[in-house]
Amino acid sequence: MVKVWPDHFQITRTRSYSGRRETIGRRGRKPQMFAKKRKKPWIEEHIECRDCCTIIPDPKNPEKCQCGLEIGLHEPTAEKRESGKWDYPVHTQRVPCNAYGRIKFLDEDVHQQPEFARVDVDYYEGGRVGKIMELLDTGWNLAAPNLLISVTGGAKSFDVNPDLLEEFKRGLKEAAKTTNAWVITGGTATGIMKFVGEALRGSSGTAVPCIGIATWGIIKNRNSLKRTLVRRNKKGVFDYKTSEPPKQGEAYLDSNHTHFLLADNGTSGKFGSDVKLRGVVEAAICEKFSPDFGQNSEEKMNLPMICICVEGGPNTLATCLAALNQGNPVLVLAGTGRAADLISFALKEVSERVVMDVRTNKLTTEHVLQFKVLITNEIKRLEMPEKDVELMFVNLQKLLVQRDLITVYNFQAGDDKARFSEALIDSMMKAYKSGDSNLRFTQMMLAISWQRLSKARSLINCTDELKFTAEHLKMFLKQSILLNRVEFVELILKTNLELRTFLTYGTLKDLFNHINPKTQTIGKKLKTESEDRGKGEITLGLIGQTLEHIIEGRYRSEWASAEFEYYAVEDKIVNNPYDVMCLYCVFMQYHDMAKLFWRNCKEPIVTGLICAKINWWLSAFEGDKLACDEDKAEELQQQGVEFEGMAEQVILKCYKEFDRKEWTSVLTSVRKSVNNMNIVDLAQNIRAENFLSQAAIQSHMNRIWMGEIHHTTQAWGIIFSCLLPPILFLIRYNKKAMSPEERDIMHEAILKKRAEETGEDIEKICKTTLKIPERRKRNWKEKIVAFYTAPVVKFTLHFMTYVLFLIGYAYRLLHFGDDKNYILPKSKISILDILLCLWIMGQLPIEIDQIKKQNPITLKDKLKVHYDSTFNIMDTLAILTFWTQFIMKAVASHSSMNLLHGFTVQNTAHVINVFSFALLSLRFIQVVEVNINMGPKVIMIKKMMIDLILFLFLIFIFLLTYGVCSQALKDPTSLNFDGGRLCLLPALNIFGEIGLEDLEADVLVGHCVVPKDMTVNETCVSTYEDNFLGFVNEHSVVLIHYYILQVLMFAYLVFVNVLLLNLLIAIFSNTYESINSEASKIWKVQWCFVVKEFEQRQPLPSPLSLVYYIFQSARWICNVEHIKCLLYRAPCSCCGKFKPTPPKPVSELDDYQLLMLIADARVEYSNELQENEQNDTPKSLRFIKDKLISLDHRMSEMERRGYSGGGGGGGGGELPKLGENSEVYSILQGEHKDSRKTPYIGSDVQRYRVNDRYVSWDVAFPEEESYNPPNFTTTTVLDIANKLEADPNDPRDILGEFNDVKQVGEIMIDRTSFIQKYQVKNGYPRNPKGRTGLRGRGQLLRWGPNPTAEPIITRWARDNTGALIKLNGLPVLEFVGVFLREAECWSIPGGPIRHGEHLTEALKREFSEDALGGLTANEEETKSIMNMLKEHLELGIAVYKGYVDDPRNTDNAWVESSAINYHDSLGTSFSKFPLRAHDVGAGETIAAEWIALSKNINLYGNHEWILEKVCFHRHAFNPFTTHTKQTSLALAE
Repeated sequence: MVKVWPDHFQITRTRSYSGRRETIGRRGRKPQMFAKKRKKPWIEEHIECRDCCTIIPDPKNPEKCQCGLEIGLHEPTAEKRESGKWDYPVHTQRVPCNAYGRIKFLDEDVHQQPEFARVDVDYYEGGRVGKIMELLDTGWNLAAPNLLISVTGGAKSFDVNPDLLEEFKRGLKEAAKTTNAWVITGGTATGIMKFVGEALRGSSGTAVPCIGIATWGIIKNRNSLKRTLVRRNKKGVFDYKTSEPPKQGEAYLDSNHTHFLLADNGTSGKFGSDVKLRGVVEAAICEKFSPDFGQNSEEKMNLPMICICVEGGPNTLATCLAALNQGNPVLVLAGTGRAADLISFALKEVSERVVMDVRTNKLTTEHVLQFKVLITNEIKRLEMPEKDVELMFVNLQKLLVQRDLITVYNFQAGDDKARFSEALIDSMMKAYKSGDSNLRFTQMMLAISWQRLSKARSLINCTDELKFTAEHLKMFLKQSILLNRVEFVELILKTNLELRTFLTYGTLKDLFNHINPKTQTIGKKLKTESEDRGKGEITLGLIGQTLEHIIEGRYRSEWASAEFEYYAVEDKIVNNPYDVMCLYCVFMQYHDMAKLFWRNCKEPIVTGLICAKINWWLSAFEGDKLACDEDKAEELQQQGVEFEGMAEQVILKCYKEFDRKEWTSVLTSVRKSVNNMNIVDLAQNIRAENFLSQAAIQSHMNRIWMGEIHHTTQAWGIIFSCLLPPILFLIRYNKKAMSPEERDIMHEAILKKRAEETGEDIEKICKTTLKIPERRKRNWKEKIVAFYTAPVVKFTLHFMTYVLFLIGYAYRLLHFGDDKNYILPKSKISILDILLCLWIMGQLPIEIDQIKKQNPITLKDKLKVHYDSTFNIMDTLAILTFWTQFIMKAVASHSSMNLLHGFTVQNTAHVINVFSFALLSLRFIQVVEVNINMGPKVIMIKKMMIDLILFLFLIFIFLLTYGVCSQALKDPTSLNFDGGRLCLLPALNIFGEIGLEDLEADVLVGHCVVPKDMTVNETCVSTYEDNFLGFVNEHSVVLIHYYILQVLMFAYLVFVNVLLLNLLIAIFSNTYESINSEASKIWKVQWCFVVKEFEQRQPLPSPLSLVYYIFQSARWICNVEHIKCLLYRAPCSCCGKFKPTPPKPVSELDDYQLLMLIADARVEYSNELQENEQNDTPKSLRFIKDKLISLDHRMSEMERRGYSGGGGGGGGGELPKLGENSEVYSILQGEHKDSRKTPYIGSDVQRYRVNDRYVSWDVAFPEEESYNPPNFTTTTVLDIANKLEADPNDPRDILGEFNDVKQVGEIMIDRTSFIQKYQVKNGYPRNPKGRTGLRGRGQLLRWGPNPTAEPIITRWARDNTGALIKLNGLPVLEFVGVFLREAECWSIPGGPIRHGEHLTEALKREFSEDALGGLTANEEETKSIMNMLKEHLELGIAVYKGYVDDPRNTDNAWVESSAINYHDSLGTSFSKFPLRAHDVGAGETIAAEWIALSKNINLYGNHEWILEKVCFHRHAFNPFTTHTKQTSLALAE
């Protein structure tokens, strides 16, 4: 069968041909675009070249034809003439292309093999250039470009500064890659073409298409590329040598180009036939690949193109003029010589000396002669051919008419104002003249395509008259999304464009249809499935079904419905657009953009988990591919972990900041977007291990595990309550929330009681506020229900009955033949057997119920999920084997059949019974797995079992090898062959059973053979039975066999016992080390599944569960509605069959409140991320410093040019400078000054001197010095014995763990940092900001971070009339300050946050202690103030959260602050609070006052900087800040 398409031209994309969609086949398949079988490849059918068919001798060289080819090399059929003028249109003929494929450069070190094709030069006639476009697009499978760069210039070598040449190469490569450009050159390895090829060459080949259009007739060794003359390999690769120097009129192809079009006009050794074809091909490319910006037809534009002029001659001027005539800009590299310098010279003379006519835009008559003289002299200086002076002068005049499209880049000078790549891109903007009505739109589109953010920002941030319309912004946003331009998406979304108005289902479908099968992992799968369905595009229904397949379980996507598959919903607005766009970006693998959209998601936790699952699935999908990209798979896996971490951080924020009711509602409320699953169900469904193992989820699961039993109840109390039910009334339970009716009854009772006590009227009492408790104690009935419905009790009862069952089962097995009390004597079925049957019968409906309650909807998926667990498989096998043996026992009473060698049915049943007991006993491991100490060990055993199975397979190879060899040597005749002993004896050898005596006996029996009938010679055996060595010495064959056996055994035992067993130990050790850190996390995940399983179980254990299920079944069957449901297949009101009703939310909050809570947590986490990026990392500090210095330079330049802000004439005052000694520079270094002050505050301890350059832990001290600071902790801190108040002196004895949140008893111990994960060295935490010169804790209570709460209470300063006091037009702030006696300075109220204390509670406590004097007033006033304080502290803005440069800091302990600002704008809330002093010792407050902000007050630590941020947030007067610091604050915000 003849192939119709060469291997290297196999087409793998879907394209449109003649108005219909057709798919080009893959390798080995016939393309659908060709209906008939063709004998020739496609390229030979559609691409032609030329051969000389008429020989006309050259008068100068009679041995050659005028075409340039030797006469003897012409085809035999060529016509011969004696004379005449040769012309290629007449004297050549078109023939099928006979030179195409790939080129392998033998003499050059290149990896790539460029494609090439020999084409007819006249393809510009009759629209035939379309075939070349089809070759480029479909045959060579080139991705569509965003820009076409045409490089023209000299083919000869020219001298250029090497540094400038490297700048050209680097700039061209950067510009081509950032704009996704095609580059077109002359293709030969000479002059500028060679430089361009080298510029675009990568380490493993270039990703930028570099197309060379050269003349076929001047290519040296071109005959080695012809298919009819040379032998090629199967893939169409031709060997091409470039070692010999080319002759005049010849050139080699450049090995760094990626594709070649070789223009053929039938000549040989004659240049120039490629010029016309090149122009036509460039124009066709610009027309075919015109960018689709979603505009109207009249706004369509061709693909942007730029011509770069480097050196060159007269033809280069003509090429540049042709580009200008087509409206394409030209970039001239002045300084490269000849044509480029001539154009630069002409433009300079016109701008400086020669006058142009304004009306005609041409040279004035009186200046034409002057200009010609200047050009002639310049041509002579540049040594260009003087015969072409007139032609070049005419072309230069035409060039000057369109000089607005010409950009000159001073190549030799380097042009400090802009790099070459920027000059190239900027010159493209000149293609769109100011008169173009669509100028700004086009420039914005090009800025997006070419990643010019500054240009896009200047176009968007303009005056109202020039602002883009909403439709234009939508186009920009779509283009930015498709090109993965994150910064541009963020810029556009900051305009007045709302994402919900942009994202319709039609837009979303269009975005998905731009998926790239080459770069996007799932793209090819989606394209293939859409084609298999007979659809030409990807539908949202397909995306929805793919999502269901990825997430699995109970998840159902609304897109998978028939509405999105078959009906038009294009104009419908998408709900939750940010969530949807986040999922889209994950599908497209635009991870940074996905994170941008995630920061504005409505449901960030759900979206983050789904994005994590998609990434993990894509990673597995990529890894399963035949040619998988391991780096890409690993990257996708890591991205999934990052999205999971983002969702985890949001839920942790909810856990830390919200009260129990709120964060429990976040976890338990069902989500409609995931088919009414809650967050925990979703996390379990996708196996989000990190998310499930975090403190918030584990705390929630612990509460579920205990049910309504109080969490302080010990395990022994629950066990005794299960054994003796009356004890359950002594256990402590959680109080029950009262219903509204109960609250009304209690309210009436309290009113009556108050009226009786005081004698007041009830109506008068009603007007006062009565505090009604929200919860009450449980009665005895409620305690019984609460006890037996708690998962921990269900598990305990299951554990007890399971132990009793195993004891009874073991007793029955061990007394199989002794029990005489059989119900059926023949079958030996006893009463114990019946009890065991009842237990198994009770277990069966439990298993069915577990399958029913699995997340998936279909039975097939439920079974798949259920049997993913090994224990569930063991349960099913145990039940099946138990009933099998029980039935066999019953059958045995009516049958006496023997199965094998007297092995009866009862014996078989007994063996199966043993196997069933083994399964049920091993199933007990899951019961043990619940224990926090044993659970991780079980996880390790599971992992090691996998290693052991693989190892046993390896041992089996050695065992079988030794067994066969030893058996063959012991018994050459195989008279005593025993297959069982073949593996048994070598296995026993491993465990020390060497058996030398048995070995000798086997050798003796195997060699004592009667040769005639090949039987064992009993006489020989009896003779040598006690004299084996004599037998060996008498028979040389036996001697050899015996000694070989001994050597073989020695080698076997060495390999197995020494080598392999030690290898097994090493494998186990490695597995233990790798799993040890993860075992706890894996156990926590398994624990979540166990809790969920027992939460859903019915309360009674087996076999009592039979009563429960029988009762429920009877109750269900007796309902007539159910019978109607089954008979008429209609939904019933009682069970909702065929019409499942969604579960009601468990939350006590409505959807709006819930979403607002999650949004608050998400915003706070996003703000922390941005603040960490901006303020807390050295990289970001350096970035801000560089930006400030750059801004300072720009402001200085503006001042120098007269643009200073003081008005006119530059008299606006001097702009501040940023030097290395300036204050801002010092601040941006991130060095903590107060933390290194010596002596240590409140003591005489001197700190170790730490220079600024050695503050960072990453910078080692000089060798002559050693960093050995003193260790100091105050005795006041050491005397505190309570670990909840102060840490012990040894950090290894602290509660909780560093860098983690852990629950200890009832209290959550949070030792994470606001800044980053800090280092722990030798058990001691390290200050994340660097060295302080002091070890220990100093005055701080905790090792590591010491979180503090600082309530910043502010109001506006007013005069005696109540009017606001303003300075510089801004109001002045007053804040509540307290005076510190020891430090002699003013401070913001604040203090440490206690373990387990919420931020709001700490703020209230610290403010009341420091500013309100601990509320030492009477009790009534205290209650009133506390109620007011609680009410007003509900609202506030976070000003700062992070590290504090505090003089109390040490190397191992430091202060971190949460500063919240509460502003009393009207003076009606906090202004009424009575501020009091509270002196409790040295260092505490002695005064509390309202203080107006002033630069004269002495503030503690970094409180000045915090108050500056308050001024910035409140738009108030800032007395502290200089101009430069204001700039830094603005940038930070």
